[in-house]
Amino acid sequence: MDKSGNCIGVVSEFVDKLRCLFHSDRVPSADTRAVSEVLSGFKYFESDWRPFVHFDKKRYTRNLVALDEKFSLLVLCWEPEQESPIHAHDESCCWMRVLDGELKQTAFSSSKKPLKKSTLPAGHVYQCNPETVGLHRVSNASGRRVVSLHVYSPPYLECTDQDVTLPVTYCHLTESQREQQEQLKLQLKVQRAVYSNFQVLTELLRQQIGDTWDIPAIKKMIETFQLNPREYKQYVKWDHCNYTRNLVSYDEHFTLMLICWSPGQMSPIHDHSGSSCWVKVLEGELTEVVYDVEGGELRVLSESTLLPDSVAYIDDSIGVHKMGNANTQMGAVTLHCYAPPYQQCRCFDPATGQTRIASMAVVCPSMQALAEPDVPLSPQEVLQPGALMPITSVPALIDNIKELFATDASPPLHRISDVMHSFQFNPSEWQQYAHFDKFRYTRNLLGYNDNFSLIMICWNTTQCSPLHVHDRSAVWVKVLQGELTLSQHVGGVKRATKVTTLLTDSVTYFDAHVGLHKTENRSATQTAISLHLYSPPYLECAGEDFVVPVVYCSSVTCGNVRSSKPACSLASTGSTTPRSGPHTPRSDPQPHLSDAQLTSSDDESSHETQPDEPTDDLELELKCKRMVFTNLQSLVDQLRKEFASLPPGEQPDEARSAQITRIVESMQFNPKEYEKYAQFDEHHYTRNLVAYNDNFTVILNCWNANQASPVHDHSGSRSWMKVLEGEMEETQYEASRRSHLMCVTKKATVSADSVIYNEPSVIHKLLNTDAAARAISLHVYSPPYVQCHCFDVCTGQKSLTPMDEFERK
Repeated sequence: MDKSGNCIGVVSEFVDKLRCLFHSDRVPSADTRAVSEVLSGFKYFESDWRPFVHFDKKRYTRNLVALDEKFSLLVLCWEPEQESPIHAHDESCCWMRVLDGELKQTAFSSSKKPLKKSTLPAGHVYQCNPETVGLHRVSNASGRRVVSLHVYSPPYLECTDQDVTLPVTYCHLTESQREQQEQLKLQLKVQRAVYSNFQVLTELLRQQIGDTWDIPAIKKMIETFQLNPREYKQYVKWDHCNYTRNLVSYDEHFTLMLICWSPGQMSPIHDHSGSSCWVKVLEGELTEVVYDVEGGELRVLSESTLLPDSVAYIDDSIGVHKMGNANTQMGAVTLHCYAPPYQQCRCFDPATGQTRIASMAVVCPSMQALAEPDVPLSPQEVLQPGALMPITSVPALIDNIKELFATDASPPLHRISDVMHSFQFNPSEWQQYAHFDKFRYTRNLLGYNDNFSLIMICWNTTQCSPLHVHDRSAVWVKVLQGELTLSQHVGGVKRATKVTTLLTDSVTYFDAHVGLHKTENRSATQTAISLHLYSPPYLECAGEDFVVPVVYCSSVTCGNVRSSKPACSLASTGSTTPRSGPHTPRSDPQPHLSDAQLTSSDDESSHETQPDEPTDDLELELKCKRMVFTNLQSLVDQLRKEFASLPPGEQPDEARSAQITRIVESMQFNPKEYEKYAQFDEHHYTRNLVAYNDNFTVILNCWNANQASPVHDHSGSRSWMKVLEGEMEETQYEASRRSHLMCVTKKATVSADSVIYNEPSVIHKLLNTDAAARAISLHVYSPPYVQCHCFDVCTGQKSLTPMDEFERK
């Protein structure tokens, strides 16, 4: 492969022919003869396909070569006696050519009784239409290895039956190098399960739900979308008296929330105020009873139990319903999407059918400041000479901040303070951005990019943040309502060493050295709202044992406007600059910065602004979040980008190695995804290939209790290891200068989520020290290696061992 990840030679030409065919008018539902001709018309040379040929002694492998919206191309590798599960290809047509060896195919009835057997010899192209061939199994009944080539249209990846899912090995080409959103859309089309996070789900819903929406399409998307339990549990809050509604994201067209049901909790019978409602069970089981309302009487239409991953839909045309957790021993967690959002609904008395109006709002804000709906929430200010016109909307505020960083990646502090001073929170935006919670303060994310993040924080009475630090971020805080107190704890002491009061309408700046601190609303009667601008961007408030996540408000990623001046850290001493007083705004206020305003500073030099340059959402998340909940394909794509500038086989330098460490450390994977690759063996640990590239390979190791690797090197490769489950012990060795013995130089415990990086010269041994529990670890090697040296620690002798035998030593 070349540096961009494209296949070269015969494989490249073959993929191009398929792409031209499937993207032309010749293939209505695939011109079957044309595809068969392309498939049978090339000469097979093993060396051309070697990057895609990977065998596994435990099961056959599905190695992805190419994928786009129209077709997928896979190389399947079969050890002797291996077979596929009994499966169908859904709506996909399949063309298969055996490249080397011979396969058998057996057709089955719908009850899985064998019907017909056929032999598939080398060179034979076999076509499988979903109309004519349903359930079937392919097997290698020969005594030798077999390689087959498979084309599917529409694309088909994982082979799945009721009990087994065989994932793909990512060996594929540059078709995968898409923006994260485009990649997820393709995955939603071709995979039964897509693993990602709330930010991505919010953006996908935002694209699909507007003035109208496709109910079945959204139901299928929510059903396919798999969330990481570690992410959604950040939003989970329990109350033994009532079920809780926990906001995840809010848009003018929809809202997304988690509902937590303690054992036995049920909702009242209610309608949905004309909104559409999708419900997905994440944990536990949910009971739903649907009623018809006729003449004020309730009549049961249906009763069902929703199991984990199932999705239900209801709107008022279907009926009214009640939902809840009938289990008296275990809690349940459900995901709810409402379009459009609604604040009130009708609740029905089950005995009389009489109704009452109930609040369905997640938030419980004080509305004291909204007595006059056309008056901004913040008092209007006296604009000082050179100050900006009033900024009266959040989008306008974000545009102003983007303009500042476009002109100068480290703009003067007073300019940022001026922009923050000029913002006046308009009551018309209250519902969109101001969301309160009775359990803890909320961090409502308004927008972020490479340079900054903007968060509106809502504080109910007596709520406070945990003690935390902002890493390397400076912050400007404007109090829009109420009064806050910021307590600094220098040196980590329990008692505050410095206390700052933040008054309504003040803008306070704290540099990146503010240190350990907490912010609190000490009032027992008055809620508070504050606006926080962080640079560099800072999102969730996180510490060693807590995470306060953000609520995603509309489309939160701001396109990056890059400055030609390099970014640097913002540092200064904290200062508070309140402004107050009456002001009559102009009839035509200009919310955006003018060129003169942008250049009127102590530094009169102008900087050339470069055009908008959007950053991939995943890359932005990796820069701004400690934990990014994503999937293995995204890891592979990020690694491809990191290695893209390296010639095949060349090793990364120190800086790139550190960046790869950060990527592997930040990315969090869904157990449901990586368990598809996990195979355990009672006698020895296993190595399960996830991805292969000329520059790197990704492998999932599975360790039963007390299983260990031999003492080995990596044949000149650098390595990264992340423990996904359990705990591992690493022991490093070097040859003794006085004897033949191998001396221990280092021994360390590697806990879950920890990442260790090893230089090519390291000799080590890995051990699952737990006598009862399994462990799973993820490994990246660069460059890939097919053999290594194993060492006898007593004699120091080493032997060259192929990797397919290595795990059994």
